[in-house]
Amino acid sequence: MIEKDLNYIYNLDYLICIPQPYSHLIQGFAATFQNVVLIEDTYEDITFFKTFLKKNNIKRLIFINYNNIYDEIKGDIPNEILVDFIFPESLSGLSDINNLNNFNQIITAYQNNKITQINLLDENLYNVLKNKKYKVNLIKLRSNLKVKTSRKYNIVGLLNSQIDPKDSFYNELTALSLIDYEVKILNPNKITKNFCKKFNIKWQKVKTYEELISNNLVNLDINFTTANILPFLDSMNNGVPCLLGNTLLLDKYPKLKEYLVLTSDDDCNEIAYKIKSAVENKEKILDLYKDFKTDYEQSVEQLKYKLIKKEKKVVKDNYKYLLSIIVPIYNVEKYIEKTLQAILNALIDDVEIILINDGSTDNSGNIAKAFVTEHHNIKYISQENHGLGYVRNVGLKEAQGKYIASIDSDDTINCNFFKEAVPYLKHDIDIVIYDWLSVVPGKETFPTPALDKMLNIENNYKSILYATIMPSACNKIIKKSIYEELDLKFAELKYEDLSANPLVLLQAKKIKYINKPYYEYMIRPNSIMRNSAKNIDYDMIKVINILENSLKNHEDLRAKINIREFKTYVLWWRIEELIINKIYDLEIQEIKDYVKFMNDNIYSTLKDIYENNDFVNQVISKFDEETRTYITKRNKAILDNKLDKFIIENRKNHKIITAAMILYNIDNRGV
Repeated sequence: MIEKDLNYIYNLDYLICIPQPYSHLIQGFAATFQNVVLIEDTYEDITFFKTFLKKNNIKRLIFINYNNIYDEIKGDIPNEILVDFIFPESLSGLSDINNLNNFNQIITAYQNNKITQINLLDENLYNVLKNKKYKVNLIKLRSNLKVKTSRKYNIVGLLNSQIDPKDSFYNELTALSLIDYEVKILNPNKITKNFCKKFNIKWQKVKTYEELISNNLVNLDINFTTANILPFLDSMNNGVPCLLGNTLLLDKYPKLKEYLVLTSDDDCNEIAYKIKSAVENKEKILDLYKDFKTDYEQSVEQLKYKLIKKEKKVVKDNYKYLLSIIVPIYNVEKYIEKTLQAILNALIDDVEIILINDGSTDNSGNIAKAFVTEHHNIKYISQENHGLGYVRNVGLKEAQGKYIASIDSDDTINCNFFKEAVPYLKHDIDIVIYDWLSVVPGKETFPTPALDKMLNIENNYKSILYATIMPSACNKIIKKSIYEELDLKFAELKYEDLSANPLVLLQAKKIKYINKPYYEYMIRPNSIMRNSAKNIDYDMIKVINILENSLKNHEDLRAKINIREFKTYVLWWRIEELIINKIYDLEIQEIKDYVKFMNDNIYSTLKDIYENNDFVNQVISKFDEETRTYITKRNKAILDNKLDKFIIENRKNHKIITAAMILYNIDNRGV
């Protein structure tokens, strides 16, 4: 189920929207599809849902039936969201004028190519439309309802009374009077009560569906006008045989069908006979049901993926801890003690700490080992120097926690960093994200938001995905299974986070953003990242190339975003600042070699960003005429594969100014 709470950020391939009249189906849809939300027909709920769609990244909305709620919100559904429908009624249910009108709306949408297929719960209706050459998809729902069972009473549960009693309702009661069983009814009306009194039928009213279905000899769901088989599944899964109206459900299981399926809802004698037979043959029926259940569960999965068009990679959930904290260590003897103490001050239960010494040549290793001696939950690994990307991969391999937190050994964290995340980790969130507190030692501190308000994007997911500090592993607590689902490793280069964490954000379905600067990022002039920003290297080009190839290999992730928009916001300023802007200081041959390497590896990315990009052109328009002309010519040189020639000719007059520098104000926000 999807919480109706704007404090969560959702990134979903699909969302199944269930209007209030079909709330009885929500348990089955939630058990089968997970991404399910109930929409009530109120102004407040509809208004909330409109806001929800704007704030989150949803690729496809699937409505249960064509209904007035859809009409209320369709004008507010963003253009990039696809819309689909599931018709939940049966073929015989089309005798109801409202069902028929809704069905005709779906057929019209299909004929006008607004939807690509017709999704159905009823197999009879599915077969009729399939024979008429419609593109149809059958949906089956899973039941996971478990009820408490005590001793069995001489009682029959009338399951179809939970929604709207049909004609068969009174025939069922008549049949029960013939064999003298007591009956449970969830929604008895006045006529029903009088009927029971007149024919001396013993009955009891129950308050909940769970009470109705449990502790009975047998249950009845003899309804010929519904496609909802959840009551049957709920009953059988909880060990109570359930009689059905005429249905195709058990056609491939003739022995089970013989016991449970009625040929008519009007024959009271047949109903009475089937009830007595089900009571006498209960164990045999439940044994026969096992084969049906196995086959049914498999078909549910197969049909599910036809609807959502995506299969999930199965990841073993065998984690030893709730959380693994990974701390890379390399020549940080001045800072590591403070870092580790900050982690211990923030510690929660059910945690392991993994210290990975990446070939330090100073006293960092000895300081770390002293902490290991004093604390049983700290593991120490020492290895030759390989770089931060390698260390992160070692940490992922060694971690036995359901979640991964990465704390760099020259930074610190707030004492609430883990504590505030615990409720969300236990609620199976995919990622918890905090802001940074950027700290310039001896000078100032200032928050660096993880949800970037400077971008002026209403969609919270995009504001997270496009934020300056998005790639960082350090301000996030990430479910390990996301890395496993993607078979993901960090590039063993500088800027390693950029090679992996954008994919992690694209894969995550549910994110909790906590607007507090709990990760304390130390901006040190002599750090590796700060020094790399001043010297030319090839790593950023290599990492962008790795990210580009990873996106090509994960088409499902590409489908979640506008790929050009993604590259523009995530990569543009990095290309400007960490690649192009540093070329001006090179010798002529170095310029030629570097530009060739850039074009060979990331030209498709450059083309996506610099060719007719409205956003880039809009930023360029903010410059003075001289700079605007310069940047426009330079961008054309990039697209024409003549950047090396352009820079050689113009570098003496270059003002070292770029669009990215002004837009992102990088020096004040941290790289």
